[in-house]
Amino acid sequence: MEQLIKQINSIYPLSKNSLKELINITEIEEYSARYKLIELDKKTNHFYFLLSGIARAYIISTNGKESNSSLFLGNNFISSFSALINKTPSKIIIECLTNCRIAKCNYSEYIKLADKHIDLNIIYRKSIEYLFYTSEVRDIEFATMTATERYLSVKNRVPQIDNLISQKHIASHLGITSVQLSRLKKKLLSS
Repeated sequence: MEQLIKQINSIYPLSKNSLKELINITEIEEYSARYKLIELDKKTNHFYFLLSGIARAYIISTNGKESNSSLFLGNNFISSFSALINKTPSKIIIECLTNCRIAKCNYSEYIKLADKHIDLNIIYRKSIEYLFYTSEVRDIEFATMTATERYLSVKNRVPQIDNLISQKHIASHLGITSVQLSRLKKKLLSS
């Protein structure tokens, strides 16, 4: 819980009362690799804070192909926020790629607290702003960078990514096939 409190306070400092009430609606849980935090076409009423591990958000196309939309590393809020906000079934799946330690929080209860405490409301706003920012950055990377540049960008953020998750998931995150990723890496090694 200490790691979560430290991260939240780095976003915006919480009052003791807000912190106490937030802790009361938050659980720390451990999940194994391949565990699905959010399943396709199921409603959720939780958002998560990834304390350690790696998770992914992905979609399944009409032909059954999986495509990663996001990779999440420690110290990230994760959920199907469109499903939470609209109270609809999720169109994305969120899965742990490694063993993960996660803080789980009931969204409805959090919103009630955020309506009551301005500091929790500010954290909510800043977190949503960050989600929009990262989504926009990803869109810009896909529109303006080559696959090699996207790979190098991911490697810059997570130097050990190749040792942490499968090449299939890295390739999907980059919008390429595993074969293309293998060729890209071979070309980088030879240059």
